[in-house]
Amino acid sequence: MTKANMPVIELLQQHDEGDFLRAVTEAVLQTLMEHDVEGRIGAGL
Repeated sequence: MTKANMPVIELLQQHDEGDFLRAVTEAVLQTLMEHDVEGRIGAGL
């Protein structure tokens, strides 16, 4: 799993050109899903 707060430069260094977009997409989707679940169960309050 990709850390949500990982700087873009670290993503660039860890992934080649083809995997960068995939890594960024996964990080964004993971963050969105976590926030959605937190909101639904009230964990973020």
